[in-house]
Formats: sequence, C-alpha cells, structure tokens
Amino acid sequence: MRRYLIYMIVAFILIITPKGVFAACDPRVLTDYRNLASNVKTSTNYQMVDGKPVFTVTISNMYSGMYIVDATDPERPKKYTSSSFDGGTELNLTGYGENQRLTFRIYVQTDKCNNEILLTKYVTLPNYNEFSEDPVCKGIEGFSLCQRWASTSISYETFLERVEEYKTRKTVQLTSHPEEQKETFKDQVIQFVGKYYIYLVAGIVILILILAALKSIFVKKNEFDFRV
Repeated sequence: MRRYLIYMIVAFILIITPKGVFAACDPRVLTDYRNLASNVKTSTNYQMVDGKPVFTVTISNMYSGMYIVDATDPERPKKYTSSSFDGGTELNLTGYGENQRLTFRIYVQTDKCNNEILLTKYVTLPNYNEFSEDPVCKGIEGFSLCQRWASTSISYETFLERVEEYKTRKTVQLTSHPEEQKETFKDQVIQFVGKYYIYLVAGIVILILILAALKSIFVKKNEFDFRV
C-alpha cells in the first residue's frame, strides 16, 4: 500500500511539473547555435528627414531557431522573431537617431535550449555635423569641421572663424608652394647624385675611354692615309 502511494505521488509531481524543467540544454547544440550566431552581420544606412539623419539597421544571416531583442532601451526591449525577417534571414529596423549605441541580443529558441543567449552585438551610430551643409564648406569638405560625420560643440560664429582661419592657411600654403617646389627639386637632384654617384662616375669613365679609343683609331687612320 505504501509503495503504491509513493508511485502516485511521483506520478502526480511529474504531471504538474512544467514540461522542460528536467530537460537540459545540450552544450553541443548551444555551441552550434553560437557558431551560427557569429555569422550574423549588421549594416547601417540613413536618409535625411527634416534636416536630420534617420538610420536603418539591417541585421542579416539570421537562422531559424533564433530571435533577436533590441535591448537599447532596457525598460522597453523589443523582440523580433523569425516571422519579422525578410526572407527569413534579414531584418530591417529603422527610426534610429544619430549618436546612439544600439544593443542587440541574439537568443536561441528550441525545445531544449529555450531563451539561451548566444551573442550580443553593438552598433554605434555617428554624430551628424549640421555645419557640413553650410555653403562656406564648399571646396573644403575635407576640413574637420566640414565633414558630415563629426562631433562639434561650438557655436556657429566660432565655426565661421575657424573656417576662415583654415582657408587663410590654405591660401598661404598655395602662394608659397612654387618656392617650396624649387627647393624640393634641388633636394631631389642632390639626393639622386648622392645615391647614384658611383654609377655616374663609372659611366663618365667609360665614356672617356670610348672617346679616347675612337680618337686613337682616328689618329692612326690619318697617319696611315698620310703615309700612303
């Protein structure tokens, strides 16, 4: 009687225990999924909306059995399952602003390895420089304060002053360039002679010997003609 009671208690526990409690995630399966997750790639694109960049993050190479969570805002994480992916392998998430660090966590979702984290990926969005669109930047797009993706924390007046300083320095360099070019050419000639002077001397000696030989032949020929 006591034995049957024990059997009944064990059976009752097995019935009420949630499915999967005793199922352990196979480490080999988890390793395989982590290797697959390492192939997941992210890329960014943007479009200008009302003078501000709006970024789109593309997540590709996702595999079935995985889902991704946008954990950028810890209080409002967003989960995207395989049904959210275009063609089952690519996900486009848009609406991100400039100068953000995005956090994406990739999980596995199978019968035995449910909600195990596989990988965390970070995407850093650059800061947009509004000064880059200013007309004064035309022709000097390489200047640090005129580059599209740059962090600037100066006033517009200071920006104009630094642009003017940069243009002035550039003009001075251009006007002094011919003199520098002459000095550079002179230096190049000196360096060339210093580097190849052995070959130059040897060439001159060989040329002198050839000329001497030709002169000797010419003199002998004249003497022969005179004697005849």
